[in-house]
Amino acid sequence: MRPQDRHESLIVAAVILAVLAVLAYYFIDKLSSGNISEVNNFEECAMAQGGKVLMTYPERCVSPDGRTFTKDYGNTPLGEPSSFEECVAQGYPVMESYPRRCVTSSGDSFTENVAPAPVLSKSGVRGMVTIGPTCPVVRDPNPAECADKPFIASFVITNQKSGTPTNVSSDGDGRFETQLSPGSYVIAQAELGARRMPSFSPVKFVVENGKWTDLSLQFDSGIR
Repeated sequence: MRPQDRHESLIVAAVILAVLAVLAYYFIDKLSSGNISEVNNFEECAMAQGGKVLMTYPERCVSPDGRTFTKDYGNTPLGEPSSFEECVAQGYPVMESYPRRCVTSSGDSFTENVAPAPVLSKSGVRGMVTIGPTCPVVRDPNPAECADKPFIASFVITNQKSGTPTNVSSDGDGRFETQLSPGSYVIAQAELGARRMPSFSPVKFVVENGKWTDLSLQFDSGIR
């Protein structure tokens, strides 16, 4: 074979290989795209590689090239939604409010039913704080001017199970009150510091659900 003929044969072979390569690339691309050009309805979109079926009602499918197809239910009527759940199931938008609302294309609005939070009965502790003795010598009967007097004081109430503290103070009439959940507690004087008198011994008490615990707290004035 002449050199010129060999050169021409190589050129022809190269052209044939190039054509085959182009055809192979086209064929592979056709397979990987799931025959996008042949996607013309919901069923073909759902079967195509890369097609995404959206969980809406009616169902919708987005093809690899971005087109959207809705599932055809034939003559079966969808019907208008009559509740929040049906509105959401049919693919209508949900407003992120509280409670949430779903609005149809015709403007009908359905509100989500939210169960109300349970209302707990009020419970806690209340009582009276006094201080005494108020006179150096205690007599029997004790004169009115030497009777125990209302006392203003600050306390820390501690839940014996969780250790959660609650602060409460008595007013000018010696009365105090605070809500507490049911449980066992101990009430102690707050901020004793270096002061020893008047003194108060911590008191344990229990709060029951829906009930108030009444306490009478006594400070020792130290007067003798």
